[in-house]
Amino acid sequence: PCPRHNVPAKPLVVNLALCDQVGDLLIRCRYGLQVKRPNAESPDSGLTSPSSLVGSCSSYEVDPSGCNAEIRLGNRLEHENSCPHSQAVCSRGCGLTMKLRDLQEHESVCGGNGTSCSSVCIRHLEEQLEQRTAESERLRVMLSGVVERLDRLDRHVTDRLQLLEINQAEHQDLLADSLAKQDRLQEAIVVVNESWCHRGPIWCLLGGGDYLYSASGDKSVKMWQVSSSNELLKTLDGHDGPVLSLALTGSVLFSGSQDNTIRVWDVAPASAEFGTCLKTLKGHTDSVSTLCVSKLYLFSGSFTLVKVWDLASRICLRTLTGFVRWVRALVVSQQLLYVGCGNSVLVIDLCNFSTVRSLCTDEEGNNVSCLSVMRTSAGLKLLSGSHDMSVAVWSLHNMLRTQTLQRHQGIVTAMAVLRFVPIAYAHFSNRASCHQEVKKTIQILF
Repeated sequence: PCPRHNVPAKPLVVNLALCDQVGDLLIRCRYGLQVKRPNAESPDSGLTSPSSLVGSCSSYEVDPSGCNAEIRLGNRLEHENSCPHSQAVCSRGCGLTMKLRDLQEHESVCGGNGTSCSSVCIRHLEEQLEQRTAESERLRVMLSGVVERLDRLDRHVTDRLQLLEINQAEHQDLLADSLAKQDRLQEAIVVVNESWCHRGPIWCLLGGGDYLYSASGDKSVKMWQVSSSNELLKTLDGHDGPVLSLALTGSVLFSGSQDNTIRVWDVAPASAEFGTCLKTLKGHTDSVSTLCVSKLYLFSGSFTLVKVWDLASRICLRTLTGFVRWVRALVVSQQLLYVGCGNSVLVIDLCNFSTVRSLCTDEEGNNVSCLSVMRTSAGLKLLSGSHDMSVAVWSLHNMLRTQTLQRHQGIVTAMAVLRFVPIAYAHFSNRASCHQEVKKTIQILF
């Protein structure tokens, strides 16, 4: 009620015109409709439960034996209360339910309590029995459909379980292979980090097939057999300064040094020239800090420039300049060269060697130290490690940063991808903490 006049208030004014329009809508009498019978030939027809049929217009059909009157919606209750096809109960106590049109005839002969019902009662009982029989038949068809659907689902689940067992067996094989490689990797780490075979710090590690290559500050590159014996196969000497970078294509190894040169090595154990320097590439005026190869080219980064070498003839084709900071990392993917320079990653199109994009990190001075490309279910990703102890993940589809990994405790200096899992290496001040952290990381990953 109104708080001031204490008069009941209506929230809305009745729209009489709309009420009249709705009341003039023509509908069928409810006693002229019946639940639509499911199609016995349809395998999914039995899946519709009786409760879901209520309230759905598409679940009813015209009953030819029922009321065929079309009435106004406003007169529905008035018509249904007097419809000859509506259900009524005998008032004499026999308990029979019948159509209203048959009630008067039945009550004229019914003696009450079912004692004097004539053939009319029997006819009504037969009609009710027929209705119950039809309903039972509909339920039987629905039940057969449900049973058939359950059988199909059971077969589907069985097939999926078999497929799951096959996939599980395949993944178990992959896991066993990964564990075996983990063991070999741990042994290789022990050999490289604890055997003191190098006489200086190790600046670069590169894996290729069954071999591991280590570049050191002692001006040498060592080649290790890591698939079985973990033995040292060859020591590649010839540089006049610490070896800072490595790149491998087939059985040819490239090494970049602080002596401003790139040496080309034959690393095929079965070759007659195994371990010999095939050529020395000159042209840089500063340390060769990073190398990478594509199908056609060798790329070498030194100070503020990148040189492009023909992979077959090993001749310098061009020099890419214009980099304002030190070029510290290079990686190639799908005709694009990614150059880590300062706090940005420059994207260079190898068709015309022009810069098409620049991916910038957050802060000035946050130098990119390493790059790697990883293939995922969402497409190719570029990972860039930097001096702020984080790894940025970039989508190569739209060249946007999608994630930042921030669990390192030092500068991220190297990265590798193992079965689509990125592994980043952070710089540590002492050998013991580095070795312990690498072992911990391997245990977490595997």
